[in-house]
Amino acid sequence: MELTHRVALSLVNLAETLDQITQLVALGRERVEKDTFLPLAAEQLGIRLGHDVAALPDEWRAGHRRIPWHSIRGLRNRLAHDYHEIDFDILWDVYESAVPDMQAELAADFEVAQALLAPPADEPQQ
Repeated sequence: MELTHRVALSLVNLAETLDQITQLVALGRERVEKDTFLPLAAEQLGIRLGHDVAALPDEWRAGHRRIPWHSIRGLRNRLAHDYHEIDFDILWDVYESAVPDMQAELAADFEVAQALLAPPADEPQQ
């Protein structure tokens, strides 16, 4: 599937969310869990991750079968609707294991998307 402007925007959003999750994980689980607001940020990032994934067309996701798209969207639904029933162990495991895998798997796509959205070299940036 050709990378359209819409798909490129969705990929840039996904890359940003994955980077933010990586930054959260770098703080360490103990620090995140002891904080009042960081666990809520972790949950919100999971919701954003699911939203970003849902914004990608099915045809595009079909080209990346190694990523558990359906599970990520399910995680988003669980976080958004069952927020008092969140198992932080599962969420943290996804963030520590699945997120780096996604970043590695999609790195080339992220680069292409950024290049597609970059202004032409002769156009001044604002």
